[in-house]
Amino acid sequence: MKNFDAAVADYTFLLEKNPNDTEALTKRGYTYSLAGQYEKAIPDFQAALKLNPQDNDTFQRLQWTEGQLKTKNAPPPTTTAAAAAPSATPEKPSLMSQIKPLYIVIGIVVLIVIAVIVRMLTRGKAEETSHIIR
Repeated sequence: MKNFDAAVADYTFLLEKNPNDTEALTKRGYTYSLAGQYEKAIPDFQAALKLNPQDNDTFQRLQWTEGQLKTKNAPPPTTTAAAAAPSATPEKPSLMSQIKPLYIVIGIVVLIVIAVIVRMLTRGKAEETSHIIR
């Protein structure tokens, strides 16, 4: 079981002693984001980036957390009767779902047979002296 509250308390204690501790800011923000508290995570990531703008990991975590917050706050999609009802024209299955593995094997065998026949037809007769080593 993950104890996010204890981790947040530890990082908060470290930040009270040193408010410019970018590692503690980033880790507390990450802990908040793991707990689903995105609103609290974003200010920690922003503060860490203000102190160290070159920290790519913190920047990526900030972007991910902002995306999660937008998703969390987005209104649920509405379902209408038209959307819930099946469409009048059924969707065509994709070409890949129509091709069966057996047909693929048959196609490969046919190509090999054609290649063998072409090779046999285009092969010239051997020269009379081809068996003699010079």
